[in-house]
Amino acid sequence: MRKVTARLAALLVAAAVAAATLPALAVSAAPPPDFTPKTETLLLVDMSTGEAVYSAEADKVRPMASLTKIMTYIVTAEHVDDLAGTQVEILDEPLDDIRGRGASLAGVEAYVGKTLSVLDLLYGLMLPSGCDAAAELAWYVCGGDLGAFVKLMNDKAAELGCENTTFADSHGLSDENKTTAWDMYRIASYALGVQHFREVVTATRYTLPGASAPMFTSVMLQDRANGGRYYYPYASGIKTGYISAAGRCLVSTATKGGTSYMCVALGSEYDPAQNNAMLDSVALYKWAFGNFTENVDVDIRRRFVSMQLGSSEPLEFSVGGEGETLSWSSSDPSVAEVDARGVVTAHSLGETVIRAESRTGNIDECTVSAGYYNGIYVSEDYGDYTSGARAPIDWAAVKDAGLDFAIIRAETGSGKRDKDFEANVSGAEANGVPYGLFLVSGAKTTEEASADARRFAEELKAAGHVPALPVFYDMTGAGENGTALALAFSSALEQYGLAGAVYAPREDFAAFDLAALGTAGVPLWCRYIANVSGFESPIEVPGGVTPDVWQHRANLYFPEAAQNLRGNASANLIYMLSALTGDMTPPETAAVQTDGEAEVTLSWRAPGYDFDGYAVYRRESGGEPELIATLRKTASVYTDTSVEYGHTYVYTVAARVGGDIFDEDYRAEVGGDSREVAVTPPELPSASPEAAPPTAQDGTSEEPKQDTEAEGKPEAGIYVAAVFGAVALVAAVGSVKGGKNQKGKRSK
Repeated sequence: MRKVTARLAALLVAAAVAAATLPALAVSAAPPPDFTPKTETLLLVDMSTGEAVYSAEADKVRPMASLTKIMTYIVTAEHVDDLAGTQVEILDEPLDDIRGRGASLAGVEAYVGKTLSVLDLLYGLMLPSGCDAAAELAWYVCGGDLGAFVKLMNDKAAELGCENTTFADSHGLSDENKTTAWDMYRIASYALGVQHFREVVTATRYTLPGASAPMFTSVMLQDRANGGRYYYPYASGIKTGYISAAGRCLVSTATKGGTSYMCVALGSEYDPAQNNAMLDSVALYKWAFGNFTENVDVDIRRRFVSMQLGSSEPLEFSVGGEGETLSWSSSDPSVAEVDARGVVTAHSLGETVIRAESRTGNIDECTVSAGYYNGIYVSEDYGDYTSGARAPIDWAAVKDAGLDFAIIRAETGSGKRDKDFEANVSGAEANGVPYGLFLVSGAKTTEEASADARRFAEELKAAGHVPALPVFYDMTGAGENGTALALAFSSALEQYGLAGAVYAPREDFAAFDLAALGTAGVPLWCRYIANVSGFESPIEVPGGVTPDVWQHRANLYFPEAAQNLRGNASANLIYMLSALTGDMTPPETAAVQTDGEAEVTLSWRAPGYDFDGYAVYRRESGGEPELIATLRKTASVYTDTSVEYGHTYVYTVAARVGGDIFDEDYRAEVGGDSREVAVTPPELPSASPEAAPPTAQDGTSEEPKQDTEAEGKPEAGIYVAAVFGAVALVAAVGSVKGGKNQKGKRSK
C-alpha cells in the first residue's frame, strides 16, 4: 500500500527546497535513507513534478568530469540536422587535445583518414565516454575552433538557467568544467528531449562500422549483462564521469510504474574496488520507490534457469497480496517464451531474460539458458566481499540461485593446493552442487602427467571426494605435446574411476589432435573471452570442434557482491552444452525412386554431433506422422516399400538425441528440411500388351549400415519434438494407381 503519495511528498518538500539547504538532508516526510552515502552531493528529483525528494549539497559547485559530454551532445545535435546521415572525416589534429592525459577513448583514432557518422561519434561519446569522440565532434561543429564550441556550450547552459555552470572543454578532462547538482539536473532533463539522446544513452553496446568489438556502456546500472551488483532493473542512462578532482560522478534515471526519478551524484569518494556513486544512486532509488510508491513485490526464486530444448517448465515465484497477477515477458521469445502463468518453453539454443512485472511496476528477472547449463568456476581468487573482508563462496546461495554445476580449482601448479579447495569442495558437496576439478600442472612428459593423475586421485580418495564431473587438466601452452599429456592424464585417472578432461585457451586447441581426444572421450573446456557472449550458437575451437564447456567474457558474476583480488567483477560464470549439442544441422540427404517400383529410398549422411540413432516418420498428405522405423546410428539408408501409386507421402528422418549427465531421461529428435520425389510406375512398351502392375520384391540387405533396432517397428519410448534443424523428405508418389507392398525393406 502507498505509504506517502507522490503528490503529498511534493507538497511537503516544496518549502524545504525553497529554503536554505542543509548538508545531507533528506527533504521528505519519509524516514531518511538507512545508509550512509559516500557521495558528497546527491540530488533525487521526481521527474513528474521537478521537485527534490532527497537533496544533499545540491547547490555546491563541483567539477563534473565527463558529465560535460551531455552538453557536448546537446550542442552537436542542435547544430547537425541529420545525425545518422552526416559523415565526419576523422582528423588526427583534434586528438592532440587529449593525448597523454589518461583519457577514456572510443577508438576513434583507428578511423583517421576515414569517416564516421555524427551518430557513430555520439555513441562513442556517451557509451565508453570517449574523449576522442568529443574532440572530433567539437572540431567538426566549429570548423576547428574549439573555443567557439566551448562558447556554444556555455551559452546553452545560460539559456537553460544554469547559473553555476561553466564549461572549459568538450570532454571534461579539465577540472574547470564545473556545475551543481541542480544545474546538471536541468541539463540532463533537457537532453532527454534532444534527437536520438534517449536511444543513445539507454543502449548498452554499440559497434562502430568495421570494428571487431563493440563499445559498452559505462553506466552499469542499466547493463544486466555486465553490470554485476550495480545492475538495477528500473534504471536507464545516462552518463558517468571521473577525474581525480571530481571523484566519481553519475547522472541516471529510474522508472517504476508511473513514477520516474533522476539522480545526480557528484563528488563520490574514489574506491578502486567499487563505484560509490552508482551504489548510492541505487540506494536512493530503492528508498524512494519503497516510500513514495505503492509496491506489490514479486520474486522469482531462481536467478538462473537452464532448460532442455522443447521442454516447458513453470517458474517458481511469489507475488505480494492476494489476487495479484503478473505480466510476463521474454527478452527473446525465439529462444524461450513465457505464458501468463509463468510457464517457460525453450525453443532454440540461446539465452533470454524472463521478466515478471506486477501492477505497480515492481519487477524481477531471471536468466533462462536454452540448451545450456550454467556453471561457476571458483578458486581462491573469488569470494564474497559483502562484509568488506574476503569470505569463501556461499555455496547455499550458489545452489539457491539455480546454478547447475561448478568447476573448482584444486592446484595452481607443481602440486600447490588452492587455498580454498577444501572449503569449496566441502561446500559444493554439502549443498548438492555437482562439481568438477581444475588442475594446473607443469608436466613435460607423459610419465609426469600420469604421475600427476595418480597422486591427485589418491589424495581425492583419501579425502573422500568424488567429483561428478571430470578433472580438467590445464594444457595452456602445451603445444603439440598437449594431446599426449592429456591422454596419459585421463588414462591414469580412469584407473580410479575418474574422468579426465582438457582445459586450454581457444587458440591453443589448434595444436591438439582433437580427433584422438574425441576418440578417447576426453571432454574439452575452452577459455574463450569474447567481447560479447553470443549464445545463439556454440563456439568452435580451431578444427571445427565445439567444446563441452567454455568461459565467455565477464558477462555475469556471483555472488552479487563478489570481487576478485584485482578489484574487478569476477569473471567466473561458465557454460556447458546440454543434451542438444552443436548447431545440429541436418545431415545431407537424398530421396529417390527405386527402379520405377512403388518404393522410396531415403539416404543421408550422419550429422556431426553425438546422437543415439534415427527415427523414420511417414505421413500421408493431411495426415498425422507415423513412426515406421527406428535405426541404429550406423544406418545411412532406408527403403520404404509399403507405399501406393497415386498417394503423396511426407518422410522425416530424425536423429534421436539422448540424455546427459544432468538429465538422463531427456529425449529429443532433430528433424527438418524437405525434398520432393516424384514416384511413377515404369513406362510400358507401346507394342506390348497391357502390362500388369509391378510386383514388389521381398528381401532384406544384410549390410551393417542398414542395421535396425526393429524390423520397421517403432522403438518403445517417447521422443520430444525438437527445434534444431532437421531432416524431412517429401515423396510425391505418382498419379497412376498401382499395387501395394506392405513390407518395409532396408537396402543399399
